[in-house]
Amino acid sequence: MITWKGDGNDNLNVAQVATAGDAITGIVNKAVLGDRSPASPSLGVARRPVVLTWRGDGNTFLNVMTSDDGGRTFGNKLTSTERSPDGPVLAVHNGAVMIAWRGDGNTQLKRRAGQPRRWHAPAAAAVDR
Repeated sequence: MITWKGDGNDNLNVAQVATAGDAITGIVNKAVLGDRSPASPSLGVARRPVVLTWRGDGNTFLNVMTSDDGGRTFGNKLTSTERSPDGPVLAVHNGAVMIAWRGDGNTQLKRRAGQPRRWHAPAAAAVDR
């Protein structure tokens, strides 16, 4: 899977990376989402779901959406009250999703871990750096 923001627009794009053995042969099943971001989005695959995170367009709120069909469609959007001047980063380890971002107006690195579907209310841990 791969994600990026559009060239000439800020729409979020998601696609599957086609391979043959160890060779990358192309990008397939591209989806252009209605959501937008001025910063690069981040993507992680936790078996199911595929998780997409980004910073809002016209605001600095962090967003998370999930896909249960391999990235063809996304839903369950959560807009956090957390803000960042940059796009978040995302990692998956043992099925747990971890998201990290720089605080808005400060130099703190913040993080959130667990299952995105359970992130109904923002709860971030700050790490001074």
